[in-house]
Amino acid sequence: MSPLFVALAFTVVAPGPKDKPAALDLTGEWEVTAYILGGKEFPSADHVRFGTDGTATFFGPPPEEKCVGEYTLDLKRSPAKVDIVFPGAMGAIVGIVKREGDDLVLCFGPTDARPTKFESPAGSGVRLLTLKRLMPKD
Repeated sequence: MSPLFVALAFTVVAPGPKDKPAALDLTGEWEVTAYILGGKEFPSADHVRFGTDGTATFFGPPPEEKCVGEYTLDLKRSPAKVDIVFPGAMGAIVGIVKREGDDLVLCFGPTDARPTKFESPAGSGVRLLTLKRLMPKD
Protein backbone atom coordinates (compact mmCIF):
# COMPACT_ATOMS: atom_id res chain seq x y z
CA MET A 1 0.00 0.00 0.00
CA SER A 2 1.47 3.36 -0.94
CA PRO A 3 2.28 5.91 1.80
CA LEU A 4 0.08 8.47 0.00
CA PHE A 5 -2.94 6.14 0.13
CA VAL A 6 -2.39 5.51 3.85
CA ALA A 7 -2.13 9.25 4.53
CA LEU A 8 -5.33 9.93 2.56
CA ALA A 9 -7.17 7.14 4.37
CA PHE A 10 -6.28 8.59 7.76
CA THR A 11 -7.30 12.05 6.59
CA VAL A 12 -10.73 10.82 5.52
CA VAL A 13 -11.50 8.87 8.70
CA ALA A 14 -9.84 11.22 11.17
CA PRO A 15 -12.33 13.29 13.14
CA GLY A 16 -12.55 16.93 12.15
CA PRO A 17 -12.23 19.83 14.56
CA LYS A 18 -15.01 20.01 17.10
CA ASP A 19 -17.67 22.60 16.45
CA LYS A 20 -17.24 25.47 18.84
CA PRO A 21 -20.28 26.06 21.02
CA ALA A 22 -22.25 29.15 20.13
CA ALA A 23 -21.21 32.23 22.06
CA LEU A 24 -23.42 33.02 25.00
CA ASP A 25 -25.59 35.85 23.71
CA LEU A 26 -28.23 37.20 26.07
CA THR A 27 -29.56 39.96 23.79
CA GLY A 28 -33.20 39.70 22.82
CA GLU A 29 -36.57 38.86 24.37
CA TRP A 30 -36.83 35.82 26.62
CA GLU A 31 -39.92 34.19 28.17
CA VAL A 32 -39.55 32.65 31.61
CA THR A 33 -40.74 29.05 31.17
CA ALA A 34 -39.74 27.77 34.62
CA TYR A 35 -39.13 29.62 37.89
CA ILE A 36 -37.91 27.90 41.06
CA LEU A 37 -37.32 29.82 44.29
CA GLY A 38 -35.83 28.02 47.27
CA GLY A 39 -36.80 24.61 45.92
CA LYS A 40 -40.42 25.56 45.12
CA GLU A 41 -41.72 25.91 41.59
CA PHE A 42 -43.82 28.98 40.84
CA PRO A 43 -45.87 29.90 37.77
CA SER A 44 -44.45 32.76 35.77
CA ALA A 45 -45.84 35.03 33.08
CA ASP A 46 -42.69 37.14 33.11
CA HIS A 47 -40.33 37.89 30.30
CA VAL A 48 -36.95 39.57 30.11
CA ARG A 49 -35.32 41.74 27.48
CA PHE A 50 -31.54 41.95 27.39
CA GLY A 51 -30.53 44.91 25.25
CA THR A 52 -27.38 45.41 23.23
CA ASP A 53 -26.84 48.55 25.34
CA GLY A 54 -26.42 46.50 28.54
CA THR A 55 -29.93 47.02 29.89
CA ALA A 56 -31.98 44.20 31.38
CA THR A 57 -35.72 44.85 31.47
CA PHE A 58 -37.96 42.52 33.47
CA PHE A 59 -41.67 42.53 32.58
CA GLY A 60 -44.13 41.07 35.05
CA PRO A 61 -47.68 39.82 34.56
CA PRO A 62 -50.58 42.28 34.30
CA PRO A 63 -50.75 44.86 35.56
CA GLU A 64 -47.52 45.02 33.58
CA GLU A 65 -44.76 45.82 36.04
CA LYS A 66 -41.44 46.78 34.58
CA CYS A 67 -38.04 46.83 36.25
CA VAL A 68 -34.93 48.02 34.41
CA GLY A 69 -31.33 47.41 35.39
CA GLU A 70 -27.90 47.19 33.78
CA TYR A 71 -26.26 43.82 33.26
CA THR A 72 -22.69 42.67 32.84
CA LEU A 73 -21.56 39.29 31.66
CA ASP A 74 -18.25 37.56 32.42
CA LEU A 75 -17.69 34.73 29.94
CA LYS A 76 -14.16 34.03 31.20
CA ARG A 77 -15.61 32.24 34.24
CA SER A 78 -17.10 28.77 34.24
CA PRO A 79 -19.99 28.95 34.66
CA ALA A 80 -20.35 32.40 33.12
CA LYS A 81 -21.21 35.14 35.60
CA VAL A 82 -24.02 37.65 35.20
CA ASP A 83 -24.65 40.66 37.42
CA ILE A 84 -27.66 42.96 37.20
CA VAL A 85 -27.61 46.31 38.99
CA PHE A 86 -30.91 48.09 39.58
CA PRO A 87 -31.20 51.80 40.35
CA GLY A 88 -31.85 53.09 43.84
CA ALA A 89 -32.61 50.88 46.79
CA MET A 90 -33.28 47.78 44.67
CA GLY A 91 -29.56 46.99 44.63
CA ALA A 92 -28.05 44.21 42.55
CA ILE A 93 -28.43 40.52 41.87
CA VAL A 94 -25.45 38.29 41.11
CA GLY A 95 -25.66 34.96 39.41
CA ILE A 96 -24.50 32.45 36.86
CA VAL A 97 -25.79 31.76 33.37
CA LYS A 98 -25.54 29.02 30.73
CA ARG A 99 -27.16 27.86 27.51
CA GLU A 100 -28.90 24.51 27.63
CA GLY A 101 -29.99 23.69 24.09
CA ASP A 102 -32.29 26.53 23.02
CA ASP A 103 -32.86 27.59 26.63
CA LEU A 104 -31.08 30.14 28.75
CA VAL A 105 -30.65 29.16 32.40
CA LEU A 106 -30.08 31.85 35.03
CA CYS A 107 -29.39 31.22 38.69
CA PHE A 108 -29.34 34.09 41.20
CA GLY A 109 -28.47 33.88 44.86
CA PRO A 110 -30.08 35.76 47.70
CA THR A 111 -28.65 39.29 48.12
CA ASP A 112 -24.95 39.30 47.19
CA ALA A 113 -24.33 35.53 47.31
CA ARG A 114 -23.41 34.14 43.87
CA PRO A 115 -24.50 30.52 43.40
CA THR A 116 -21.91 28.03 42.12
CA LYS A 117 -24.38 25.42 40.81
CA PHE A 118 -27.56 25.57 38.75
CA GLU A 119 -29.85 24.39 41.53
CA SER A 120 -32.28 25.88 44.01
CA PRO A 121 -32.27 23.83 47.22
CA ALA A 122 -35.26 24.05 49.56
CA GLY A 123 -35.14 27.11 51.79
CA SER A 124 -32.05 28.54 50.06
CA GLY A 125 -33.55 31.69 48.56
CA VAL A 126 -31.79 30.84 45.28
CA ARG A 127 -33.77 31.67 42.13
CA LEU A 128 -33.40 29.33 39.16
CA LEU A 129 -34.97 30.52 35.91
CA THR A 130 -35.25 28.77 32.57
CA LEU A 131 -35.95 31.08 29.64
CA LYS A 132 -36.81 30.49 26.01
CA ARG A 133 -36.00 33.10 23.36
CA LEU A 134 -39.08 34.73 21.89
CA MET A 135 -38.94 34.77 18.12
CA PRO A 136 -39.27 38.19 16.49
CA LYS A 137 -42.73 38.86 15.11
CA ASP A 138 -43.04 39.34 11.35
